[in-house]
Amino acid sequence: MNEEDKKCLRYLLSYKPVRGESLCERESTWWIKSFGVAKVKIALQVYTQQVDKASKGPNLPMPQSMGAYARYALNHGLQPCRDMDLKNKQFAAQMKEKLH
Repeated sequence: MNEEDKKCLRYLLSYKPVRGESLCERESTWWIKSFGVAKVKIALQVYTQQVDKASKGPNLPMPQSMGAYARYALNHGLQPCRDMDLKNKQFAAQMKEKLH
């Protein structure tokens, strides 16, 4: 592992999720080696955004497991909301054009 990988591993091991258990070293190392640091960081952004949204709104579910939520993001290539916001804006504009 290079220094960036080690830094990411230390962060993952020290991160305390709102619910559920922290990641173990074996799982964290596998993520970094399999997906790369950049994708792992994106998956964590997706997780933290969901936690923030769930904290603010009672209608959104709080992730029960950081590991499961981040792994889902990794497996499905989910991106933080900034990209989704743009897609939603484009969709809204298309719908507006169709309705007028």
